[in-house]
Amino acid sequence: MEVKAYQKYLLYSVISLTVLLRFYHKYQWPIWGSDSGEYLYLTRHLIDEGMMLNENYIGWGRAYPISKECKY
Repeated sequence: MEVKAYQKYLLYSVISLTVLLRFYHKYQWPIWGSDSGEYLYLTRHLIDEGMMLNENYIGWGRAYPISKECKY
């Protein structure tokens, strides 16, 4: 089976795009990271246990200290 030139370029384009997206995500949050790890943990717990994690979990956003100067 012969691989056509456009198929090679399409494959290289898809691979390049996935690599670029991976590095973009990594360097978008270089110090703290995204919250995707927290979401993954919560989703796995929901799937494994059949319920949301409630014990000692105060939730996303409420886990960070808010200064009194902050006007939401």
